Amino acid sequence: MNTGDLPLALALTAGMVAAFNPCGFALLPAYLTLLVTDAEGGRGGPLARALLSSGP
Repeated sequence: MNTGDLPLALALTAGMVAAFNPCGFALLPAYLTLLVTDAEGGRGGPLARALLSSGP
């Protein structure tokens, strides 16, 4: 591994680990539920909002 790639590897590793911290692990399902069941979204039904929020 080149030393120039070290910051990128560190950022990717930190991002993967951050998804499993106690706070993020508990809040992510709650946030996604709030996002999908939002009545004011106007972007279609819950399935359409779920697909739009999980897409790129």
